[in-house]
Amino acid sequence: MGINRQSDESTNLQVGPTTAGMVRIYVASDTIDLPMDFTPDDAEEIARELMAAAETARNAASRPPARSAATRGPQSGKGPPPSHPRPRGGARASGGPRSRRRDPAPRGPR
Repeated sequence: MGINRQSDESTNLQVGPTTAGMVRIYVASDTIDLPMDFTPDDAEEIARELMAAAETARNAASRPPARSAATRGPQSGKGPPPSHPRPRGGARASGGPRSRRRDPAPRGPR
């Protein structure tokens, strides 16, 4: 699933501080239970990235639809630089005890 792909999956999102001084983003659905803990500095960086994405989305929504390749004519191969910085590979979650996957039971010989 990519960032521009729609889904019918419904999830619950919660954000808040933990008693350990971390910021937790918690995503839950029928099929996933995903707590992600971040340092306050990382949480602020995520907040800045969310604000930049919201601004970019607002600007994209106010622009007229893009023309198709057939009506644009030949391309120079280089477009204008993006209006926002490119993501740097995502946020770093601390390895809290609930964020690690564990095998449910040892398996027999293969």
